[in-house]
Amino acid sequence: MFLLSEGEELAFESLLDQLVQTGYRKVETVYEHGEFAVRGSLLDFFPMGTSHPIRIDFFDDVVESVRSFDPDTQRSVDRLKDVQVMPAHEYPLDETAIGRFRQSWNATFPAVERQSPVYQDISDGKAVEGIECYLPLFFDTMHTLFDYLPESSVVVVADHAIEEAEEFLNDVQRRYETHRMEILRPLLPPNKLFMTTEQLRGFWNKYPRIHLQKDETKRKHSVSVGGFQLPDISLDARRSEPAKKARDFIANLSVPVLVTADTKGRLQHVQDVLERMQIPTSSVDSYPEFLEQRHGTFVSIGQFQEGLWIDDHVILTETQLFGERAETTRQRSRQKAFDPDTIIRNLTELKPGDPVVHIDHGVGRYVGMETLSFRAEITDFVTIEYADKDRLYVPISSLDLISRYTGVEADHAPLHKLGSDAWANLKHRAAKKIYDVAVELLSIYARRKATRSFSFPNTDTEFEKFCDECEFELTVDQAETTDKILEDLQSPRATDRLVCGDVGFGKTEVAMRAAFHVVQAGFQVIVLVPTTILAQQHYETFTDRFANWPHVIELMSRFRTDHEIKVISERIAAGSVDVVIGTHKLLRTKVDFKRLGLLVIDEEHRFGVRDKERIKNFKAEVDTITLTATPIPRTLNLSMGGLRDLSLITTPPANRLAVKTFVVPYNSVVVSDAISRELARGGQVFYLHNRVQTIHNAFEGIKHLVPHARVDIGHGQMKKRELERVMSDFYHRKSNVLVCTTIIESGIDIPNANTIIIDRADKFGLAQLHQLRGRVGRSTRQAYAYLLTPDDDVIFTVEAKQRLDAIVKSDDLGSGFSLSMHDLEIRGAGEILGQQQHGQLESIGFTLYMQMLNHTVDTIKSGGMPNFEDPLPMTHEVNLETTALFPEDYIPNTHTRLVLYKRLASLTTQFELDEFKAEMIDRFGTLPESAEVLFLTTHLKMLAQRKGVKRVIAGERGGSIEFFPDADLNPQSITSMVLANPRSLRVLQGHKISLSELPEDVTERGYFVEKCLNRISLLN
Repeated sequence: MFLLSEGEELAFESLLDQLVQTGYRKVETVYEHGEFAVRGSLLDFFPMGTSHPIRIDFFDDVVESVRSFDPDTQRSVDRLKDVQVMPAHEYPLDETAIGRFRQSWNATFPAVERQSPVYQDISDGKAVEGIECYLPLFFDTMHTLFDYLPESSVVVVADHAIEEAEEFLNDVQRRYETHRMEILRPLLPPNKLFMTTEQLRGFWNKYPRIHLQKDETKRKHSVSVGGFQLPDISLDARRSEPAKKARDFIANLSVPVLVTADTKGRLQHVQDVLERMQIPTSSVDSYPEFLEQRHGTFVSIGQFQEGLWIDDHVILTETQLFGERAETTRQRSRQKAFDPDTIIRNLTELKPGDPVVHIDHGVGRYVGMETLSFRAEITDFVTIEYADKDRLYVPISSLDLISRYTGVEADHAPLHKLGSDAWANLKHRAAKKIYDVAVELLSIYARRKATRSFSFPNTDTEFEKFCDECEFELTVDQAETTDKILEDLQSPRATDRLVCGDVGFGKTEVAMRAAFHVVQAGFQVIVLVPTTILAQQHYETFTDRFANWPHVIELMSRFRTDHEIKVISERIAAGSVDVVIGTHKLLRTKVDFKRLGLLVIDEEHRFGVRDKERIKNFKAEVDTITLTATPIPRTLNLSMGGLRDLSLITTPPANRLAVKTFVVPYNSVVVSDAISRELARGGQVFYLHNRVQTIHNAFEGIKHLVPHARVDIGHGQMKKRELERVMSDFYHRKSNVLVCTTIIESGIDIPNANTIIIDRADKFGLAQLHQLRGRVGRSTRQAYAYLLTPDDDVIFTVEAKQRLDAIVKSDDLGSGFSLSMHDLEIRGAGEILGQQQHGQLESIGFTLYMQMLNHTVDTIKSGGMPNFEDPLPMTHEVNLETTALFPEDYIPNTHTRLVLYKRLASLTTQFELDEFKAEMIDRFGTLPESAEVLFLTTHLKMLAQRKGVKRVIAGERGGSIEFFPDADLNPQSITSMVLANPRSLRVLQGHKISLSELPEDVTERGYFVEKCLNRISLLN
């Protein structure tokens, strides 16, 4: 551990060595703790124990500045005086430590082969998973917490601490006896890793101690603290007066009361609630200040977990008032403002060998990036290889002509021949087909937009009351989505909004608020879900949430008898049912709604073809909200095309942790351990075996592996009442391991289940794996997903490997949106716009197809007719005939340069360009001259685009400005421009103006071109 301060003199290379020795990993871009990156005189690293990574700017060997930065934007946040640098892990991996490890390994495991992957990897300096289990092999002696406590410390011993320690050690010993003989991953004896209970007692006996116990048995030196637990005073939304218990309790106290909140914003909310209870409050700044009070109710920011009545003071927490709440939290700052367009643009990264599409030359393979000299200019070129090994070098100024090819697997992508007419013919045919699709899409959505939907009136008072009854605070994304939906519902046009949010991120609460708004206006709501179990859960959730309101909620699924369905249908027709939650049973039952106003569809892609047709009929007549964690490609891309409203809920609830995901070959030991560990912490386990024919064998196998577990079985072919019993028992914890099929896939909510084991995970699609993994991790506990694959001798398909890699890498919260795009690439995009478009998608690729479709739609919307020969927006070129690039010594990594070039090419406004330039300086240091020229060129290109200019060439010896033939130029502006610069400008034939006698300095030359372009004006 060491301190790094501004102004400190420190050898740069020495600091890098120190970071490596303390466990930091060198990367290209710093995102996670324990990483560092070097760019010239800048050092980025993410110290352990800090909330933000740190950027150090060196001048020679002096620390010139210390700044924190945002890992997502890579922009600086705050300037700091110093930073404490802690080791990245507990074990050293220098040569001395590795030598000690090898020696200790051979002494401890003499019978174990050195071919153990653990031994080999650590010998090579790699930090293997579970390396902490071998920590004693790195050191001569091990230390405990007690070795670092000062003698004046007081040790507080919790009730039953020794008993719990003994139970833990017994569990460790059992696992050791079971797995001690494993050759590839041998275990150290427990006494090498853990203290015994006798040693624990010996250590704490050296210090003054306080023993906490719940029993009232009087012992020598025992003292009663005089406090006791408070009654349940939480707000109860089911009562006519939700706050009655809390109000009565506080009002009847004769002692001072302190109500604490976690944050300043939460504190204001607490005060507002107390005021509505007619309880006056005052603020105090500290706990000692509160202790001085003699009566009254006070509020303060505090981190109390639970309240307490001790002596003559009462402490309450906001959790006691409101129960568990899901407030905004962020995994990183990236969660705070997800822009759909930005996400979509930046989903895929290019790797050598990936297929790419050049608008003018067709599909080839991306080879890499090269710096080449051409006509005295040095610039970076993207290299693309085509058929017959022909290569095309594309300057980075034309990077907007290249897009990633997706639509089929990369290996099956076509490879075109340079110089042939084949690509032009393909593009021409595709453009005609795309025109037909665009006309059809616009016709469908024009009819929908033209449909006059009922404008549901604003019911602020009732709606606010309904919202206040919610037991948790909405995240920013939930609140924004709710506002958007209310705007939709209050407008006269038909609503068709897609709400994309990861599993457990609160889509249901948003849907319930929308449903409330509609039923308050006297209309009915349908909530369609794909499974019977999910329907039952939604029914219970809606019933609880609407308990204080006179609205009737009903359920139509196979859990209802035919007679019950008939009665419910009659009540719906009579208008006495407000919200009906149903599965395909609702779709296949003839139901006449008296006044249907809203359709909510949960996970539409799980419905069958026939049911989707019925859904389409419903959607044509009513406002529609679709909820999904992983959108189907068609739905997602209609949203991308601007033809459908899209809302993203990407902020996880409070203290939510990403599910840790492992891909492992099937091993009974792994299964047994995973289940036993979850049960040991009082949790529950899903064991998913998706073959009904053999699920009973799996059921018996789990009972044999974990005899102390309460195992049950559930699948879709069971009788409906039996399946309902199984799920109810699991929900109420009567069983703690459920061997099941994918019947649990959609929406089932069991927060206590935090381990899922998926047998033959290679057989599932990516969307399914994502959904299944979402069954766990719905509480504040760390959750685990084990994806079991067959033994190594079974050959996986390339697609299966891609799916498993994608699901492991995308373990961040809110990754469902990105996963859907991975799935789109892997499976192919044939279903996006119907089978008749499959050939076009394969021939030109999904990305280019969507570009052409979007441009065609925009052209038709503006009253124009697409150009089938040139179906994309016109390109613009600016060349100052000097080096314009990010030099390799400024940004050494080729891929990073390519990504930055892609971002630069995608910018459309001067503001975006200025922001990007500031980011570059912040991340990489002062811009070199060639980078300044690149930014100047991009600025001129944006200007040329607005002025109808096709090409600008401006070198030291002159050049030209060329206009598009159909540019609607104002002739007077051209005349004015030429007359203002008679020595440098001359009008030529062919829509050109010649440039001569230009400044030698490239910056002055660029400013001259800018001045000329600014003089040009268009008639429209």
